[in-house]
Amino acid sequence: MSVIALVAYRTGTREILEACLESVFRHTSKDAITIRIIHDEKQTLDIDDLLFKFGIRAFGYPVPDGTRGSFVHGCLLNQAIRSLPDEGNYLLTLDSDCFPVADGWLTGLIGMLENGSAVSGILYPWQPIPSGVIKANIERRIREKHCWNNTHVACQLTKISFIFDYKIDYTADDDTGFMIPMTAHKLGLPVSGYRVTRCGIPNTGVQFDSEFNRHIGLVFGDMIYHRGGATQTVTGFKTDRNDIFSETCARVIAEKGAEFLLDNTNSHRFKFDQEEKVADFKMGIMYAEMMKYLETHDRLFFP
Repeated sequence: MSVIALVAYRTGTREILEACLESVFRHTSKDAITIRIIHDEKQTLDIDDLLFKFGIRAFGYPVPDGTRGSFVHGCLLNQAIRSLPDEGNYLLTLDSDCFPVADGWLTGLIGMLENGSAVSGILYPWQPIPSGVIKANIERRIREKHCWNNTHVACQLTKISFIFDYKIDYTADDDTGFMIPMTAHKLGLPVSGYRVTRCGIPNTGVQFDSEFNRHIGLVFGDMIYHRGGATQTVTGFKTDRNDIFSETCARVIAEKGAEFLLDNTNSHRFKFDQEEKVADFKMGIMYAEMMKYLETHDRLFFP
């Protein structure tokens, strides 16, 4: 079996893609993975040198006008998957800002599937909502999905046959790729992966409890790094609004990798000792984003 990785690319974010490719091939043999860059065919690519350097190909697909946010990613994945050979192969969706920091990352994910899981990858970095916690329906809906019971599309491995057999739609179930773990749960099949272990430390002079950072520059299982929202920067969206972790993010770009975060002097190792406060912090950010979103939209979720 072989692994086919689909990496969605947005023109203007080549620095993080270069770090991704350098890291993948630093920690993975070339015969173990085939990478395909997928992109909106209307974009003019600025990565020809990277394609040549790493011996990979890019595939453009039509994205309907007006498609925004995660739906662009889902639209690209839905089209790219139709052309993949289903001969027992694995499909890995990999964001351009998500890449390994250690050898064995991919064999570990494959091993989880071989042991019976329907999907493996990096797991959302929040605990599941406790059964005794009473929250509003919208918070319960979000937290039941954004938790370490589920894989994140940024690094999500499954068999191509699973995609075809269960007619997976990457634009369904509230966010990109959620239909895969949701389908696995409905079938009673295990969902496995690497849980978050650490993150970068705040910028020099910044006071912030890194235990609450589950968004920027995370490391999962001491195997995989995820920057989070890196491609959104070209649209003016700033994930790290208070400029707390920009020094860590800049170092990743400079070193074309995030291995330095495995050093305890460069990172915060999560204690998981105040998870409900961490969840409240997350929801506060999300509520603010929802209010901003509803200024120009008439609904949060699609039916």
